[in-house]
Amino acid sequence: MDAFTYEPLSKKHHKADFTALNTYLHRYAGQDSQERFTKCYVTATDNHIVAVFYILSSSAIDISLLPYIITKKLPHYPSVPAALLDR
Repeated sequence: MDAFTYEPLSKKHHKADFTALNTYLHRYAGQDSQERFTKCYVTATDNHIVAVFYILSSSAIDISLLPYIITKKLPHYPSVPAALLDR
């Protein structure tokens, strides 16, 4: 049985057999990571075959959408930073 590693997506990873969300993984994940728009992480076998992936990106939450109990201790900015776990 292959061992798995958890690491950022790179050119060494074989994505051809990955079936879920093929279009994004093949066309955009590497490009988005290079441009630092998002960061794509993969779980891969010893042979660099991708088993699963997830994407982290920065985001913001409109402060007016949050309950007062949360916002009362926050600075009075229009939004608060957040991390988005995607795909």
